[in-house]
Amino acid sequence: MKIKTLSHYSFLFFLMLLFCETARTQGNASWGIDFKGYFKSLSVVSETFQDERYFLDVSRLRLQPTVRYGENLVFRLELDNQFLVGDYLKTEEFEYVKKIPSRTWLDMDQTVIDDDNFYWKLIFYRAFLSYYSDWADVSVGRQRFAWGTGKFFNPTDLLNPYDPTQIERQERTGTDAVSLDFHLGTITKSSVVYAPRSTWENSSLAGRFKTTIKSYDVSLLFGKFGRNRALGFDTYGYVGDGGIYAEGAYTWNDEKCDFFSFVLGGEYRLPNGLYLDGEYFYNGAGKSKPDDYDWDRFLSAEILALSQNYFNLSLGYDVTPLWRVEDYTIVNLNDQSLFTAPNVSYSVTSDLFLDFGIQFFAGAEQDEYGTPSNVYYLQLQFFF
Repeated sequence: MKIKTLSHYSFLFFLMLLFCETARTQGNASWGIDFKGYFKSLSVVSETFQDERYFLDVSRLRLQPTVRYGENLVFRLELDNQFLVGDYLKTEEFEYVKKIPSRTWLDMDQTVIDDDNFYWKLIFYRAFLSYYSDWADVSVGRQRFAWGTGKFFNPTDLLNPYDPTQIERQERTGTDAVSLDFHLGTITKSSVVYAPRSTWENSSLAGRFKTTIKSYDVSLLFGKFGRNRALGFDTYGYVGDGGIYAEGAYTWNDEKCDFFSFVLGGEYRLPNGLYLDGEYFYNGAGKSKPDDYDWDRFLSAEILALSQNYFNLSLGYDVTPLWRVEDYTIVNLNDQSLFTAPNVSYSVTSDLFLDFGIQFFAGAEQDEYGTPSNVYYLQLQFFF
């Protein structure tokens, strides 16, 4: 990325802040701005798929200004300056990762510096304009659609799929789209989303209906997602003191590769504070034998699960108000491989958090969770 291009991004960003702050200080009640963000340092030690041992530090400065005009018009921006250092930058795996096409339609993200010792990328994590009214809301730009109730896998989250084994599970790639939400009542909403791509075949157009029946939230989904068509549902409700959820989608396309995937799960918090979440996932697009796994599509993030049957378990316990321990486990029931990620977090202050975690992969070399190497990480995050 040229310095000239970088200066344009920086100028537009700070011009927006200056303009809104000027309007606020001059007493214009129509304008308002909130500014927050965080700085994170994530240090990782592991090995690549070529058995190259590496160290990588990912530092991210996320700036999150929200600009409001009146009560109806809101612009939200989440801009990342992401810095990478470490010998991972010299590996073949990193060269491969950089060539993976972006899932977003607009080419807004820019690489500022790319060399063997330092990598700096400017990322528009979120950037969208919303207009709110009594009967409908419309949003345009890079946004997140949190569809589905599954805690590990989401068969209906076809606009924002993610890898459940990633360290930062809360990070979800946004979608460049136009969305329209109709308010059909206090508990009922209907949504339409259009996510364009370079061609109509690769674009997505979906509708979702959500309501509440007694104590259960219920959603229905129908749409075109690239070359696929999908009909889905999800629900969440309570049985006693615990929550239960289900989610499923039937997918078909012109190549007759039809499949059905679904999730069944439940969560419960014991009287001693221990949190439990168990989930079964059936992946109709997966294979029952490791020899049939499509590793090329998996490594390029086209698919996020290789096998058919999974059992997932999440545990969490607050040892003290400052210390929390968690574990996050996925078992591939077909090849018997295992992924588990214990984590210890500490609240240094109300704004500063420290996390230490390990990701263990166990299985035969050809298994889904037998191939990756274990990951050891330390994360420091400060919110402002």
